[in-house]
Amino acid sequence: MKTSVLPAICSSATPFPSVTTGNSKDSYPKNLEAVISKLKNTGAELIFVTTTPVDKGHPLAGDLVDRGSKGMCAPGRTHGVMEKYINPWALEVIKRHPEIAVCDQWQVVKDGENGLYKDWWHGKNVHFGHEATLETPLAKALADKVKEALEHRQEKKAAGTISKPKPPEDLWRSDK
Repeated sequence: MKTSVLPAICSSATPFPSVTTGNSKDSYPKNLEAVISKLKNTGAELIFVTTTPVDKGHPLAGDLVDRGSKGMCAPGRTHGVMEKYINPWALEVIKRHPEIAVCDQWQVVKDGENGLYKDWWHGKNVHFGHEATLETPLAKALADKVKEALEHRQEKKAAGTISKPKPPEDLWRSDK
């Protein structure tokens, strides 16, 4: 069984620019739809993972920024950019695909704002790898979603409604 995890923001090698270079309200949903379409063709259970917040050590997210030919883009790595722009844009697309599970890692971190993630929120490091205790709840949230996807896949298999997976193609090539 294959389970594909579809992140909200991918590396610069994917069709999505990194958050620091800006994502346009026009291109981001189109690119996400294209990736979803390709992933669905593999027959995998899909899990969308929201992007975790940008901490309060970064400047506050303002309005969309005009980046010329790129259009109106999210204001880069700023506090609130995920909540205000990137995750809502992505979830707007994901809502059109109810078969895609959502792992809300943004909410996991937000829920721990006055607890486990209190110091992180007031720092200036968007990554969690520096402290294993911060990664554990995020890893558990994703592991729970993967377990649910595996169970769902087994139910579909038992019901005879599972489709034969197609070989994955190079998802990130623009000439396909």
